[in-house]
Amino acid sequence: MPNTIAHLIDKITANNKEVIQLLNTCPESILNQKQNAAWSVFDIMEHLVLTDKMVYIMLRRPSNDQSTRTNIVGENILSEKIVKQRSHKLNAPSSLQPKGIFTTKAACEEAFMGIREKYIHDLNSKQIVIDQRIYKHPFLGDMTVSDWLLFIVYHNQRHLLQAQELIKSLIT
Repeated sequence: MPNTIAHLIDKITANNKEVIQLLNTCPESILNQKQNAAWSVFDIMEHLVLTDKMVYIMLRRPSNDQSTRTNIVGENILSEKIVKQRSHKLNAPSSLQPKGIFTTKAACEEAFMGIREKYIHDLNSKQIVIDQRIYKHPFLGDMTVSDWLLFIVYHNQRHLLQAQELIKSLIT
């Protein structure tokens, strides 16, 4: 059942492993390197942490808007629009732009896992409730809590692909 807490935690946990594996296999010497004025691996990671924190804070707040179902957008559409249609690029708002805070893998991993562990804890303790609350995404429109939790997974996957391409280009 795709909307269950267990399913969402499994998706987040698997995504966490992918991110940490990328960090652990990336040579330390290229983590801050940029190509064509684009983001470095550390910049990408900072953007992911900032986005996760913004979504976390939002999901802990009430919403006046409600849906009749637990998903509006759904997993397939999120995967398609965020990961598979990577040629469609959006500029992150200034609050989600990297500022260059990461200088070590350890600090990066600690920040990333810190926010992800909050998600898992709050889902397990029902401090984040999978219900029909709606929060608007600037590109995807109205999304429920479940949609937003899947969004952080697919948003990370999108940027993991970006990081993998960057790493490959810097190594070869």
